[in-house]
Amino acid sequence: MQNLTIAQTLTMSSREIAELTEKRHPDVKRDIERMIFDLQGDVSKFAHIYLDSMNRQQTEYLLDRDHTECLLTGYSAVHRMRVIKRWHDLEKLAATPALPENYISALEALLESKKSEAALVLVNKEQEAEIHDLKSLFKEESVKRSV
Repeated sequence: MQNLTIAQTLTMSSREIAELTEKRHPDVKRDIERMIFDLQGDVSKFAHIYLDSMNRQQTEYLLDRDHTECLLTGYSAVHRMRVIKRWHDLEKLAATPALPENYISALEALLESKKSEAALVLVNKEQEAEIHDLKSLFKEESVKRSV
């Protein structure tokens, strides 16, 4: 059965970066804002609202791998390594096939898998016939050459 994949962009939050690098979240946010400004980007494209422990709306930034690595080049080697290892964990999780959300999705995925399998069986039979024809042709050619 073929693996089901859901396209998603992996991101790491500024809060997680702060935790991994043992920095205060406001300082990490400041570093991100400065970095995005230097890159002539729009920091609002990375902004995300979350509720803090007192149920207040706060801003965090969700960075893709490139922006995370760019940010980290200014941090210590120990902190960079923690974040790099976390990225590896995220990528392993993303590579894990997603399970269907419900019975109908599972049946649809099974149907697609069976259609693909049937198409491959047909291609395989066609290729077997071609191989058989080529073998016959080579046998005829070798008989003609030996005579």
